[in-house]
Amino acid sequence: MPMALKTRWQALPERLRTVLATVTYALAGATMAILFLTLTRWLYNRGLPIMATKGVWAFIWQSFLLLMGSSLLVGILLSLLCPDAAGSGIPQLKVAYWKDLGAMPWRPGWVKLLAGVISLGGGASLGREGPTVFASGSAASALAGALGEPRANRRGATAAGAAAGLAAAFNTPLAGITFVLEEIIGDLNSRYLGACIIASVTGAFAIYAVVGRQPAFTLPDVADADWHVLVLSPFVAMAAGGVGVLFQKTTLRLRLKIRRESKVPMWLRPCVGGLLTWIIGVNVFFAVGRLGVFSLGYDDLSDAMLGGIPWQVAALLLVAKLGATIVSYAWGGCGGIFAPTLFFGGMAGFFMGGFVNTVTRWLGFETPFLTGGDQILLASVGMSACFGATVRAPLTALLMIFEMTNRFAVVPALMIGTVASQALARLWGGKMNFYEEALFQDGHEAHHVNPPRDLQSWQQQPISMVLNRQVVWVSDLSPDALRELMLEHRYKAFPVVVDGRYGGAIKRPAMLEAIKQGVEPPIEPASLCQPDETIYVVVERMLRESSDVAVHIDEKTGAVYGIVTLHDVFRAQSRAAVN
Repeated sequence: MPMALKTRWQALPERLRTVLATVTYALAGATMAILFLTLTRWLYNRGLPIMATKGVWAFIWQSFLLLMGSSLLVGILLSLLCPDAAGSGIPQLKVAYWKDLGAMPWRPGWVKLLAGVISLGGGASLGREGPTVFASGSAASALAGALGEPRANRRGATAAGAAAGLAAAFNTPLAGITFVLEEIIGDLNSRYLGACIIASVTGAFAIYAVVGRQPAFTLPDVADADWHVLVLSPFVAMAAGGVGVLFQKTTLRLRLKIRRESKVPMWLRPCVGGLLTWIIGVNVFFAVGRLGVFSLGYDDLSDAMLGGIPWQVAALLLVAKLGATIVSYAWGGCGGIFAPTLFFGGMAGFFMGGFVNTVTRWLGFETPFLTGGDQILLASVGMSACFGATVRAPLTALLMIFEMTNRFAVVPALMIGTVASQALARLWGGKMNFYEEALFQDGHEAHHVNPPRDLQSWQQQPISMVLNRQVVWVSDLSPDALRELMLEHRYKAFPVVVDGRYGGAIKRPAMLEAIKQGVEPPIEPASLCQPDETIYVVVERMLRESSDVAVHIDEKTGAVYGIVTLHDVFRAQSRAAVN
């Protein structure tokens, strides 16, 4: 930004500048979402739907080239330019929000955007929310930097960009607010609530202006849910939620196995997922004439909502889409999980509804037990339940389906289904949702990404949370060795290790003075700690012993395993706080 313009910007009243900045961040995020949506639709509509009209053999070889070519291009983009842009993007955004205070470089954002467009436009069985939210948050964070916002204060910009991006991507402003608060920030009472509201509304207005006010799925008018629909809702929700939990467990287990054991190079791995997706999708297309296995699958979901499909076809599409999405994500494809989980849940609902009608017909009922409107309601319950069980964001799951379908009649059944699916997910799915488990596989500890929300709770965390285990110690106290060590490492204190055993600590000022005088620095005692001791206990001991350094050593061997300073503790506390 030019200096004169930056000066005028900084001269504005703080509150006015905050509101204008939030709207600006939201417009940047919405622009990324609209760009991603438009390009993905354009690329997909010029590929598989046209190929499907050209005959059997033409569809086989053309779809093969499209899937393999797009997957290869995505693999090359990710491996050469930004390996961190693989997968959903939401876990990476969450890490940036908590561990980097919201600061995100622009390069991963545009790589994610480009790779996501190619991946989904080419037919990969993934969703668009991950690349959209990541690119939107990245654009907003970069814009905040251009406006002079320091790196340590960009959480608000990142949250605003993400909320606007999700609201624009799905025409769901309420879900955009709740998703950022539930999943990214993890606190519905966050001080960024106002920013998320402004940003989400701005993103919704932007998509209305460019694309038009239209729900993601087309639904006919449906009546209020009858009693038998409400009775069936928890069973449908548990079935769809079970599919979501199965998807999470299978996908992430395969992802971890591939990372540890696969000999396939990184740039070629998306091609494996593309090949398997092509095999599954082509067979389903020849069996039932539908392309729902490829890309988002929204066309088949809308067709099912409008006219209904046989429950046998719904079962086939569910199983096929589940398999294609598992291999697409596990083998390093670029895309999210919103669209697949909505597809799983919708088809699970149609399957359950059709199966119930078949059973009641066998039992002698003259009229169908469930009407077409009833089955649509159950499909909506399934979508909310599957998504909610996978992401563990119940408010977002409920509001997203309500906004996407634009039908108030679905709300009572959605509420019942949400409760049932969350209960099943917590009982069977474990403590972590899809994104948290993916982060754990990537080496991020849960308490670093989901820190406690108050100071007292944070102080009761183990000191291992802030302990530096990449220890650099001093074994040579000569001035030349100290000078070289200080040039290479900027730490404020170093443990001293003599003959493999801990012997005390040296502080940086003392090292500088010793180098100046050409003598060995004085060695001071440091507090000792164990990794399972709480932060409060260790800090209290450091203050009592007048030591700003604590060292974790093996009591038997004297080996040094970790070190922490008061500065490390205060910096970690500041990073964990929601500013």
